Amino acid sequence: MTDMDFSISENTQATLLLCGTLGKDNGAARPLTLPQYNAVVQALVSLDKRPSDLLHDAGLAETVCSMQVENARLKEPASAERLKTLLDRGFALSMALNRWAQYGVRPVGRGDDLYPARMKLYLKGKAPAVLYYAGSDQLWSGGGMAFVGSRDISDEATEAIRRVVRECVDANMPIVSGGARGADQTSMRTAFECGGSVVAALPGDLLKTCLTRENREAIGAGRVLLFSAVDPDERFTPINAMDRNKYIYAMGDYAFVAQSDTKGGTWTGAVEELKRPEHHPVFVYMGRSRVEGCAKLVAQGGVAWTPSDTLQPMLEKGAATANKPTKALQPSLFDFAATRTDEEHKEDMALRRVSEPKEPYCVETKDDIYSVVLPLLLTATAKKGQTEKALRKSIDPDGYFSPKGWKLLLDKACTEGKLARTEKHKKRGKPDVLYVGLQKEG
Repeated sequence: MTDMDFSISENTQATLLLCGTLGKDNGAARPLTLPQYNAVVQALVSLDKRPSDLLHDAGLAETVCSMQVENARLKEPASAERLKTLLDRGFALSMALNRWAQYGVRPVGRGDDLYPARMKLYLKGKAPAVLYYAGSDQLWSGGGMAFVGSRDISDEATEAIRRVVRECVDANMPIVSGGARGADQTSMRTAFECGGSVVAALPGDLLKTCLTRENREAIGAGRVLLFSAVDPDERFTPINAMDRNKYIYAMGDYAFVAQSDTKGGTWTGAVEELKRPEHHPVFVYMGRSRVEGCAKLVAQGGVAWTPSDTLQPMLEKGAATANKPTKALQPSLFDFAATRTDEEHKEDMALRRVSEPKEPYCVETKDDIYSVVLPLLLTATAKKGQTEKALRKSIDPDGYFSPKGWKLLLDKACTEGKLARTEKHKKRGKPDVLYVGLQKEG
């Protein structure tokens, strides 16, 4: 394996200082949210500046923050003082970079040429400000087949994945995965066995994932790119897993849905992709076992893939049915600035962490989030009742949901008969309200 270059550009340095958590160190100011960073970038481009210029011009932060950015529509724009405090975290950045380098992890900012063009074209203003990665730089070009599916996948679907992956590898197509148990890991392992290349979008635990023997060997051979949009030290969370879906689809040219229920991450990701005006071909495996979610995905525009189908004819069939992208050029850092829609802005605002703007996360309008959190609630309450505080601590340690958001989640589970409330009486004080699972996970 050749020596890796762990130096980063000044643009990426500035972006990390503004947006990165830098391990466990948040300093005296909260890192910018993506909408806040986008607003800063829009102001910079109007001044013919780049993020790196903030490192050298002491007065630029005040100029940027004083500008009225028409497309930002932020209730809490970043202040000049906040920018300066974040940019003054040089020591924390150095420590974080050194720690990540020990695991072979490097960051790349949205303003760098190495940042995947397809990510910016697919996500526009929602493209992460920074990506963290380990493995081959050459695989940032992406492409190939993205494999998604249930964690508890059937033997038939497992064999279908292995068969299709082998065909993809024979055709020199990269394999794109989310790294999760089940369909994702089956596609990755099969690709490694066949000598193929893998791009894996991870929802957390990047440092830990880099240490597995299988991934170390693949990194050494230049056959894998592991990346994440969250800090390399950040652990898996259901929210990160949902966000990761769009990165999987962004990095592939096609998608293969091996197995899907009518709820959960696989279903939500596939439906969102099929609704995109310029969606990729989404193949859905229709085997001997009739899976309800797969049948419904085909009804919504997915391309049925049967056990007798082979790769090349299916690629031609998929290309004929999917909407083709209208643009395939490398976008500039700021292509998204003039294309943000009101709908995109509203979604950005709805998904902000409640620790920043004081707006509760609205679970009632996000059934996909509820479907991800529900199995965790059922597992946590299967053996004994749990208080709301205990559930929040174990499932949502980073405090993504507001107290109101958690109440909506628990109320919905109780209304559907998945959980029940009971009381545990104490010698003193009011009894604790416990939540007890009434239905096994899955």
